[in-house]
Amino acid sequence: MNFSISSHRTAPALPRKRSGRVLYASEGDGMTTRNHELPRKKPMDTTSLRLDLKIHRISTQNPHKFTSASSLLGSSCARFSKGTVVFGAWHGVIFKRFATKAISITAALPEAMAPLVDESRVRELQGGKVKPGAVVYWCSRDQRVNDNWALLYAAEKAQESGSPLAVVFNLVPKFLGAGARQFGFMLRGIREMAAELEQRGIKFALLEGDPVETLPKFVEASKATLLVTDMSPLRLGLQWREGVANAISIPFHEVDAHNVVPVWEASDKKEVGARTLRGRLAKHYPQYL
Repeated sequence: MNFSISSHRTAPALPRKRSGRVLYASEGDGMTTRNHELPRKKPMDTTSLRLDLKIHRISTQNPHKFTSASSLLGSSCARFSKGTVVFGAWHGVIFKRFATKAISITAALPEAMAPLVDESRVRELQGGKVKPGAVVYWCSRDQRVNDNWALLYAAEKAQESGSPLAVVFNLVPKFLGAGARQFGFMLRGIREMAAELEQRGIKFALLEGDPVETLPKFVEASKATLLVTDMSPLRLGLQWREGVANAISIPFHEVDAHNVVPVWEASDKKEVGARTLRGRLAKHYPQYL
């Protein structure tokens, strides 16, 4: 990298503006400039990002013909039954066709720790006493491991009872008319999330189909005693959670992992505009920031 430096006396300093000519501050001589030739970026190798749409074609006509999940997610993903994709090796019985046998999930969670999730961030979609047993986090909107209040809450509940923890994502092939490009982008992100979970000793499962049908069967097969999910304001998501809550008999908790202030704490009514909501949000900032 070549620099052409002016004759003014200069001292090393951080650039104030990054452009073709970088402006520097000197000690006593005012401002001086350096002709800075920015290095050209090499073209990104997209070989690993390409999708053969002819092979990895996502069918939106028949969800049972969805065959791209295993291919896109790599060799660590295996399909064991129609509508079910499981990541990694399960140290127990892998249920086939949603058998009622339990799934053994190894979860490496830290020992006694202070509560991380404010209880006001959680609300019960279905109440009841949480019994010792597997905890399942139904990941939907917040597809990430870090900075995920819903995952932290599920991990805390599993740690309290010394129970295993699993994360499940339900893939809906016809969701809002998404195509191969949108699904490919999402599945690559899910693959990264699954790898991070595996590093933490948490197993991940990918289901396919209508969540109202697949989630209750997964809960029954894993013998879970608590189902946790993240909040989504979409009408379709509300219908899914209501349907799942009506189909299961265990506690079902919803966590707002997306907003700084949980929506049910921000306001209890439909606001007429942002001007009426800002004051309500500001009152809660000391608690949630």
